Amino acid sequence: MLTIGLGKVAGATEFHQRAVKHSFTIIEEAAGFIIRQLNILFGIALLEDGCGKLARIEAILPTSIIDREKILLQESSAMMGRIPFDHLDILIIDQIGKDISGIGMDSNVTGRHRDIVGDFSTSPHVKRIFVRELSPNSDGNGNGIGLADVTTKRLVDTIDLQKTYINALAAISPEKAAIPIYFDTDHQAMQACARTIGVTSMEKARVVRIKDTSSLRLLQVSKALESDVLSNPNVEQITPWEPFQFDKYSNLKEFHHELE
Repeated sequence: MLTIGLGKVAGATEFHQRAVKHSFTIIEEAAGFIIRQLNILFGIALLEDGCGKLARIEAILPTSIIDREKILLQESSAMMGRIPFDHLDILIIDQIGKDISGIGMDSNVTGRHRDIVGDFSTSPHVKRIFVRELSPNSDGNGNGIGLADVTTKRLVDTIDLQKTYINALAAISPEKAAIPIYFDTDHQAMQACARTIGVTSMEKARVVRIKDTSSLRLLQVSKALESDVLSNPNVEQITPWEPFQFDKYSNLKEFHHELE
C-alpha cells in the first residue's frame, strides 16, 4: 500500500518497471524508506478467513510494519480458501474482477500466473481455465482475463479496454489483458475446453466450477473427482451426481454458491 497502492498509476508503474531488474524486493526497500521519511502513526492489518470474513485486526507501529507483515502474511495464507483437488482438466470460474482480486482471479487459488518476471504453475495444476463473466463491481476492468484459456463474448463485451489496459501496463503485464478465444455460449466454450485437454471422454474429465476465487465454500465438481471427494475428510458431498445443467441459451445454469 505504501508504494504501489498510495503511489497510484505513477507509483505502480515505476516500481513494477524497476522490479524487472531488481526483483520485487525493491517494494519492501521503498516501503522502508517511506516509513523513515514520513510521519506515519501506525498501520492496520486486516486478516480474512477462508470464507472472506474478517478474522483479525491488528495495529502495528511503523518500525514493526515490514517484519510483522511477513508473519501475518503466513498466517493469512494458512487461513486462505483453496480448491481441495489437484491436477484438474477444466476449472470453470463464474466471475473474475478487480473487486475479487488484483488480477481478477487469485493465482493462489487457480495455480496459474504469468508475467515478465516469469510464469508459474502450482496446485491445482489446471489444463484449461474457462471464465464466464466479468463482475459488475469490477467496473469494466478485465485485467486478469489473460490468465484464462477460454471465455465468453458477453464477458468480452463488458470489458472497458481503457481501464484494463491502464491497469495491465502499469503492472507491466500486458499479457494479463490479452483476450483469449471466446464463444457465444457456455456450451461452446465447454466444448472448446473438452477438445483440448487430452481425454477420450468427458466422463473422465476432472472439472471444478467455482463462483470466484474468493468464494470456495461450495463447489461443483465432476464425477471423475468422486474418489477425491470420498477420501478427503474436509470435503462433503451435499447433492447427488448429475450432469451440468444448461439453460435455453446454452449457458450454465446458476448454482447456489453458499450453504444455507
